[in-house]
Amino acid sequence: MITEHKLPLSCVIDETVYLATTVLVGEGTVISGEVEVHEEVQLGRYCVLEGAPGLKTIIGPGTVLEDYVKIHPGVSLGRDSRVESFTVLGHPTKADLMGRDDAQHSERVLDLLVPQAVTVIGPRATIRSHSVIYTHVRIGAALNTGHSIMIREHTRIGDRCVFGTHGSTDGYCRLGDSAHIGQYAQLSQSARIGHGVFIGGHSVFSDNKGAIRDVEDDLFGATIDDYVRVGLGCVILPTVHIGAGAMIGAGSVVTKNVPKQSVAYGNPARVARELSAAELQKYINSVDSH
Repeated sequence: MITEHKLPLSCVIDETVYLATTVLVGEGTVISGEVEVHEEVQLGRYCVLEGAPGLKTIIGPGTVLEDYVKIHPGVSLGRDSRVESFTVLGHPTKADLMGRDDAQHSERVLDLLVPQAVTVIGPRATIRSHSVIYTHVRIGAALNTGHSIMIREHTRIGDRCVFGTHGSTDGYCRLGDSAHIGQYAQLSQSARIGHGVFIGGHSVFSDNKGAIRDVEDDLFGATIDDYVRVGLGCVILPTVHIGAGAMIGAGSVVTKNVPKQSVAYGNPARVARELSAAELQKYINSVDSH
């Protein structure tokens, strides 16, 4: 139901769309299908918002979409969010585009699947320009990203998480609350990241020991427990488990499990010492005070 608006003549809005009376719409914007746009939303120029039966798109109150934002069906964007130009939300999955994705049938990632074809992003998100977030994704409140980040399908992200510029997850991942993924950091499929984890910029995860192009050799991602810190430019190899509160020095190659509350570094990374309770608590306080 389109309520009374002063819309630019270049806009195209279906009769199925609900548009609150206080919505501002830029020229050339197209809204079609099952879409709800709530109070005080600002839509920039040449945006495209799509909904479908059973896949309603909802834009929460007070949200701003800048120019040239593309919203696919099934996106729910929480109130008071901001999405910068040339961003895509709800991008189709590999299975949608290519007809198959063997990973989604692997027992190793059953606990990571997001069954519904939706993209749910909580309130107060800031998503900067040229970012792409796929469907089958659930994200908590206060997501904060740099430019050109990518979050692939079957990813769950907690509250207050940060993705630096060009940070990415290759899908089938889980991140706890207050996780920080640095710029250009890359999470492989099947990575499991705990609460308050810091991944330094340019760090890379792998889930395939031999680079074999078969799903049977994939999906052996690392497990990173709560309050772990991984320094700049690290490599985290498949099946690695880093225990709670551990700290990995910059430039390390982690090939084996690291015990909790340990400091490890080098290539290959080796444990050098144990963090004191005070050292670990200082980091925990810095995470949980925000």
